[in-house]
Amino acid sequence: MSIKEKLGSLDMKTLADRLLATLKRFWSLLLCAAGICTVSIASIHHVDWSDSTIFGILFLCTEGMIIDFLMIVWAEEHPERKTAFCIARSIIWALLIGIATCIIMEVKLDFDKEAFILGILSVQITIMLLIPFVSFLKKGTDIEAWHFTRRLILYLLLAFFVYAIICIGVGLLIFGILALFDISLDDEKVLFDIAVGVLWFAYLLFLLLVPSGEKKHDNTQMISKVLNGVIKYVLLVLLVAYIIVLYAYTLKIIFTWELPKGMVSWCVTAVMVLYIICYTGLYPILNDKDSRISKIMRVWLPSAILPLLVLMTVGLIRRFADYGITVPRLYVATALVWYYAVCISMLCIRAPRFRWIFSSLAILLLITSAQPFNFSYINHKVHINKFQRMIEPYGLTIPLDWDIYSATLDSLPPDIKDNIQTEEHYLLYHLDNTDIFKEEKPSWIETQPLEETQSSDN
Repeated sequence: MSIKEKLGSLDMKTLADRLLATLKRFWSLLLCAAGICTVSIASIHHVDWSDSTIFGILFLCTEGMIIDFLMIVWAEEHPERKTAFCIARSIIWALLIGIATCIIMEVKLDFDKEAFILGILSVQITIMLLIPFVSFLKKGTDIEAWHFTRRLILYLLLAFFVYAIICIGVGLLIFGILALFDISLDDEKVLFDIAVGVLWFAYLLFLLLVPSGEKKHDNTQMISKVLNGVIKYVLLVLLVAYIIVLYAYTLKIIFTWELPKGMVSWCVTAVMVLYIICYTGLYPILNDKDSRISKIMRVWLPSAILPLLVLMTVGLIRRFADYGITVPRLYVATALVWYYAVCISMLCIRAPRFRWIFSSLAILLLITSAQPFNFSYINHKVHINKFQRMIEPYGLTIPLDWDIYSATLDSLPPDIKDNIQTEEHYLLYHLDNTDIFKEEKPSWIETQPLEETQSSDN
C-alpha cells in the first residue's frame, strides 16, 4: 500500500476524517508527546522545575507512550477482549503514575539509580522490539508482521524527513523576519522551540499513517526490487567483506600466536547486525528452503559466522582478564550469547522465521536489565567488593569515616594510595556518597571515572 493510498485523496473532508480517527485511536500518545515537548521547552527556558520533576514527567510520558502504543495495536486484534485491555491499560497507567510521583517527590528508594535508569531504557527497547509482532501472534508465518514492520519504518523515516524540511523552512523564515525587522531574540531558544513544536506534528503524521484493521494484514510474499537489490548487492557484499577480513585476521593471530584485539568484538557485532538486517529484509522470499538465497541465509552464512563467534569469545575473555568487569563488557558478553543462539537456531530450524530473533533479544533485555539486580548493579557491587578488599588490610571498612580514611591514605605508600583512590573515585562517580562513606563527600574531593576499567576498547 502506497503512502498516497494510505492518505487517500487530499480533500479537506478526507484529511479531517483521518485526523479525527487518529486522534480517537492515539489520543493518549499525542498527549504524552505534548508532555515531552512541554518539558523540553520548559527546560531550555530555565523554568524553575527541579531535575526530579523533569525526569519524572519524561519517564511518565515516554514509558506511557511506548507501552500504550503496544497495547493499542494489540487490542485492535482482539475486540472481544476490549474490557480486559482497558483494565490492563488502567493498571499500567496507575503504576506509571505512582512511579513518576515517587520520582518527582524524590522518595528515597533502596536501589541503584543507574540500575533503575538502565531498567527503564531496557523496558522501552523491549516494547519497541515487540510492537511489530503483537498483532500477529497467531499467524503461521511472519509475512504480515514483516510488511507491518516495513511500513512502520518507512512512515517513521517519512515523518523525520518532513520534520527536517519544515524545521529548515520555518527556521529560515523566522530568522529572516528577525533580521529584516531588526527584532532581537535568543536565536538558540527560538530554533529549539521550533524544532520541538514541529516534532509533535511529525509524530502526528507518523500516527496518521500507521495501518489499522485489515490494512495491517498483508500476505504478499514479495519485496521491492530496490530493497532486494540493496540487500543482495550492497549489504551482503559488505557482510562477506567483513567475514573475509576477520578470517584473514584469524589466520594472522594463529601464525603469530597472539590473542585477539578488543576491536574483534565490534567487527563481529557488525557482521551479526548486517546478517540480521539481510535476513529480515529478504524474509518474504526465504520460504522456499531449496532456493539458493535461502540456503545462503540459513546455512552458509551462519556456518561461516560461528567460528568468528569463537574468535570474539577469546577476545572478550582477554578483555575481562586484563581490565575487569564493566557494564559495556557485560552487555557484549550477553550479545555474544545471543549471537550463538541466532546462528545455531538458524541452522536447526526448518521454517525461516524472524519473529523469534527479536523476541529472544527482548526477553534477554528483560532478564538482564529490567530488574533491580541488572548489569549496572552487578558492576557496582563488584567494584564495591574490590574497594573493600583493598582497604581491609589497613583496618578500614565500608561505610568509611572521612577523617580516618584520609589519615590512613596519607600513611600508605604512593602506589597503593593511588590504586585505592582510583577505585574510590570510580565509586563516587557512579554511586551516592553515602553508599561508601558515613557522611557527605567534602566539597574539595573531586571524582572521575575509573580509566583503567572503562577502556573504550571493550
